[in-house]
Amino acid sequence: MDQNLSEEDMMFVARGDIACGNLSSVTKPSKAFQSLIKRLNSLESLRVLHESVCEKLGIMGPESEYFGLQYTGRKGESLWLNTRNQIDRCLQAPCRLKLKVKFFVQPHLLLQESTRHEFYLQIVEDFLQGALTVTQRHQLIKMASLIAQVETPYHDSQNINLESYTTFIPEPILRDLHNSDDTSELRSLVQDVCSEHSKLGDITSSLASYKVLQEATL
Repeated sequence: MDQNLSEEDMMFVARGDIACGNLSSVTKPSKAFQSLIKRLNSLESLRVLHESVCEKLGIMGPESEYFGLQYTGRKGESLWLNTRNQIDRCLQAPCRLKLKVKFFVQPHLLLQESTRHEFYLQIVEDFLQGALTVTQRHQLIKMASLIAQVETPYHDSQNINLESYTTFIPEPILRDLHNSDDTSELRSLVQDVCSEHSKLGDITSSLASYKVLQEATL
């Protein structure tokens, strides 16, 4: 029994996403989807798929256990796949699986850069969507400025686009501030994030992303 996924199968993988069928609008399974499902069902279980995706992303050995495959249920809820089952017992086309962090650990326990990078992506996504709760204003500013340092490490004090800093602020907070009659609070928050970013100086993107992990696990 072939326990490996081909490069053709791995075309369905992009930064942790496994797309089964067309991502936008599919009314029936594509031939590529049907072919992939047939090959996946020839494997012992979804465990092989999980391991193959982690390997493709450079996540090896025990650190792959921090991740799981997630999909959206019929009621819109996020569900974890049981990797002991075959794929056709869990999913119906069209579907989209995502490799997500299932168990967060302290960053100093992560030995692989690829694992730290996936943790960083997950934390940023949760932070910007409001799933990662930040109650204190100074924590929000610090987290947003660190993400800004990762994404735009060269702070140019002579050519600042304050509007661009709104991309580093959680969407629910932005929405509430936009709906408020007082726009000064949003402007103040953006300016504070920009100011904190300038204080980070020349620290590398790698170090800044590590600090994001630290902040998220405090």
